[in-house]
Amino acid sequence: MHVVIAFTPDYGATDDLELGDAFWLVDSPANRAAAEVQRRERGTDPNSAIFRSTGAPVTPDDVLAMLGNVDLHHPDWTSITVVGVPPTSDLLGHLHSQRLATEAKAPGFVLRRNID
Repeated sequence: MHVVIAFTPDYGATDDLELGDAFWLVDSPANRAAAEVQRRERGTDPNSAIFRSTGAPVTPDDVLAMLGNVDLHHPDWTSITVVGVPPTSDLLGHLHSQRLATEAKAPGFVLRRNID
């Protein structure tokens, strides 16, 4: 299962929008509209969600907390695309210590399970 986490309010207006099998999108008019279209036209995992932001810059701890939510609600995920957050060295170090592979993908990164 591929999950998309978007911390970017205008992600839903992206020309090459990709919402995966499940999504977690920061609340905004564009993201809410994209989520509704996805649910209506393609169907999506019922645990997909729109989440609220504090408006403060996203921190590595925010990303880790959201990854915990995704893991709780989508335990069978195989890859996660994180949009709108650059992968800091501290964040990458933590993810690699959890045996997750990472790959840069502007404007964010992708992580995958089960690295050797």
